[in-house]
Amino acid sequence: MSQRGGEYIGRKNVSHSGFACQPWRSSELPSNFKATIEEYLPGFPDFGEFDEEHNFCRSPDEDIAPWCFIKGRNNFTFEYCDIPFCENQVQVGAEGIVYPECRLTEKGKEYVGTKDVTETGKPCIKWESQPYDVPWDFLSKSDYAGNFLNLDPEIHNNYCRNPSLFRERPWCFVSDPDIKWEYCDIPFCHNVGESLIAS
Repeated sequence: MSQRGGEYIGRKNVSHSGFACQPWRSSELPSNFKATIEEYLPGFPDFGEFDEEHNFCRSPDEDIAPWCFIKGRNNFTFEYCDIPFCENQVQVGAEGIVYPECRLTEKGKEYVGTKDVTETGKPCIKWESQPYDVPWDFLSKSDYAGNFLNLDPEIHNNYCRNPSLFRERPWCFVSDPDIKWEYCDIPFCHNVGESLIAS
């Protein structure tokens, strides 16, 4: 799992203190919780497989960790889930490693490859340049860097990424101010072990 776990699609459904996670679309949830969830639905990495029973820990709002709703003694609330980080933290471009040019999830928030052109062939421009202000769907409007893995847009160069909440897959900024950004064509990984190549 990465820093905020936005890409987490595991099946853990118990909070850190042992409460059973409630279905995200439970009819028992208070109306304000239901409205919040409907707003965040596109932020779920497994939104395509989302059903009425889905109660797995997720971070659709890019909170500090995956979480879920729990039913306490008197009311509903939320708790974070105890999901460990991956053994090796993401190191973009670490010496001797070539990251796979594929994504594990629909949204591709975990993608750290080096593709730097859009699906229509436009070259990507550097993230750190912030060419069009902070995008509307970045979680943090005041901390641009906080939207990126490793909290540093500079190390992501001009590579396709998905640091936003609601975009469908990796994308990048382009130099055309009328377009501003485009999606990148990043395929799904077939076998992650075979996709990692040590140089």
